[in-house]
Amino acid sequence: MSLIPARWQTGDNAPLGTGVTRTVTALALLIPPLAVLAPKGLTWVALALALALTGHDIATRAVVPHWPRRLALILLALVAWSGLSALWAVRADETLSQLTALAAFAIGALALIGAGRMMTPTHRRTLARALTLGLFIAFALLLIERLFEAPILGAAKDLSKLKGDELYSIYNRGLGICAILIWPAALTLWRAERRAGAATLPIVLIALAAALGAWSVLIGIGAALIGAATVLAGPRFVPRVLGGIAVIVVLAQPFFANWAIDRFAPANRAAISDNISINHRIIIWEFVSDRIIDRPLAGYGFNASRSLPGGQRKVELLLAPPKDASGKIAGPPLGAVLSVHPHNAPLQWWLELGLPGAALGAMLLLLLYGRAGAYSSRLGRAMACAQITAGACISALAWGAWQTWWLAGLVLAAWFTLVITEADDADPARP
Repeated sequence: MSLIPARWQTGDNAPLGTGVTRTVTALALLIPPLAVLAPKGLTWVALALALALTGHDIATRAVVPHWPRRLALILLALVAWSGLSALWAVRADETLSQLTALAAFAIGALALIGAGRMMTPTHRRTLARALTLGLFIAFALLLIERLFEAPILGAAKDLSKLKGDELYSIYNRGLGICAILIWPAALTLWRAERRAGAATLPIVLIALAAALGAWSVLIGIGAALIGAATVLAGPRFVPRVLGGIAVIVVLAQPFFANWAIDRFAPANRAAISDNISINHRIIIWEFVSDRIIDRPLAGYGFNASRSLPGGQRKVELLLAPPKDASGKIAGPPLGAVLSVHPHNAPLQWWLELGLPGAALGAMLLLLLYGRAGAYSSRLGRAMACAQITAGACISALAWGAWQTWWLAGLVLAAWFTLVITEADDADPARP
């Protein structure tokens, strides 16, 4: 069967043009390799997909009814509260500068997901095949980059100053995106009776993440596998239980983080681990949790993390100072107590938007798990929950909550899950 069909129709039988069909399918194939080599480009891919699909909806005068209403209300409330926080933000200019990007993300997410709900099962599976092929291409690229010390990226940029872990950390973004894309692709392979291929996806990604030192990705995949196994083995209400757990985790995050760090970490935080990244994150989380407790209701304003008073204070990140090239003892590595953002989405919601922002984030997770639990296929429910769990765990360990490339990756992954899982739900032959 051809990867790109001659015609593609939405659920209301309004045909898309050939150009739009080819564009959408090609972008689906491109997303995983692009995530590996140029992850920031995902923002433009998501925009192109949203424009292509929404253009058709507007032409048929059906765009607004297709938007999921509860998701729209949550995102609208998030944008409105973020904008209102400019009134008390640390720096209102930084709040307003990022607010446009957040609003554009919200509109794009609604447009993509709304249009995805109108596709027919046949053409949903066409996109599923494109995504699956793209993932295997991305894995091949990661393997080549690891075995031969980044020949592809090295041809495009100067990597000579990066050594060891620093060199391979540039692939963490791509690995993180792949960690949330493999679940709809695995469902596609399983339904096609290619079960070895479905099992291969998480196994290969775990091996690549371990070889490239992407520990947040490994934790995310591990949590996703546990979540999927729980859904497969348990009753149908398990996804809603997972959603309730997510709500508790988000709302308790700053208070639990402070308690856990005080109870289990040594007095000198630089002695927690030999890994600078681990120590730095815990130091950041401790500082952020303290600031949240100071202003728990309204927060410090949307996008205020980079300008938070005291955030640029330097602290030691390792207990034992390393030796320099001459064998002499060098000074210990230093890092800011808040490095641009908290590297933890729930803490960033609390810090910048207070309790209302954290509550909206928790409501979004609850909505996603609830939607996953509504799928009739047990395997579809499990794969959807795995994706949500992987995205939530990685978001709580790496990157900023408002980084557009990561938001774009999350939206694209959710879109693929909607497109692929609902294709199976629409087919009565599927279990």
